[in-house]
Amino acid sequence: MSIDERSVESTVESTVDFGRRHWRIDTARVSTLIPVRSVLVCAALVVVIITAGLASMTIGAYDVNFAAVLGAVFDPSSDPDVRQVVLEWRLPRVLFAVLCGAALALAGGIFQSLTRNPLGSPDIIGFGVGAQFGVTLMMIVFELNTYMFKAVGALVGGLFTALLVYALANSKTMSSFRLIIVGIGVSAGLGSLTSWILISVSLEKAMMAATWGAGSIASLGFDQLLPAAIVFAIVVLGSLPLNRTLPVLEMGDDAATALGISPGRTRLAAMVFGVALVALVTAAAGPISFIALAAPQISQRLTRSNTPMGTVPVMLTGAALVVVSDAVAQLVGVPVGVVTVSVGGLYLAWLLAAQYARRA
Repeated sequence: MSIDERSVESTVESTVDFGRRHWRIDTARVSTLIPVRSVLVCAALVVVIITAGLASMTIGAYDVNFAAVLGAVFDPSSDPDVRQVVLEWRLPRVLFAVLCGAALALAGGIFQSLTRNPLGSPDIIGFGVGAQFGVTLMMIVFELNTYMFKAVGALVGGLFTALLVYALANSKTMSSFRLIIVGIGVSAGLGSLTSWILISVSLEKAMMAATWGAGSIASLGFDQLLPAAIVFAIVVLGSLPLNRTLPVLEMGDDAATALGISPGRTRLAAMVFGVALVALVTAAAGPISFIALAAPQISQRLTRSNTPMGTVPVMLTGAALVVVSDAVAQLVGVPVGVVTVSVGGLYLAWLLAAQYARRA
């Protein structure tokens, strides 16, 4: 047996040892440790996403049972009417739910790792409200209602809010608590400006903005999904180095600098990528609140990780939350944003109580 054959065999043997906490994959250039628990959690989340997604495609005005949905997805010779309903009308909604959940969860993981605080999500700091304010300006004031202009408005609004929050919170003793408090204040101010705009325009425009502001993916199709997926893939690939640098930055600026990581450059990159993910979702579906807050913490507890910044488990957790929430929203007859706000509000109350009890 050659050396290469022995190395491949040893690699395969190490990866099938389910008694270990990590699987080790050795190649000619790198050696990688993969936590077994994370793999199992990711597999379970994929099952949840697929099951909930297929179940949600049975819900609607056109009655389609679970077997018919499976046939439409996997059997090209099935009923063409059912295939049209499932593949052209309902499948884009499920895929959008996956994309929105993954994007919001990753944004939440970035900001929670950056602030070193489970409350440091775009929902709390105000970046989501800033993106919403930017889209409201585009839709109502400038009357530019296409996806591209809404995306620009969301990105500019989110980045402006981020810069404003950091500028107001910047001091020699700046802490994550100070950042969150300033973010809450900025969020309240931008929320009041958004409300002022809505009550100053015609009823038709206000209703259009209010419907979008509830957070809904019901009317989205493949035309919006393709560009959103391309932008999402670009942002995720660009943010992959943060998966290595942000956990190091959590140890402090001095430790990060000693390990060759620039704290300022890392914070700037994290802010840009995080806001871009929030803007992507806000432009397409409106504000879907509390996924960015809850998903990283749930993922961290499921995988027993030391950081909320774990790209694949975090994104799958967010995707599962939005897909399940959207299925519930269809049953109740409300936008998905209403469901996430209802559940997320309870989660936020529990998180605040837990934080207070821990400090006490």
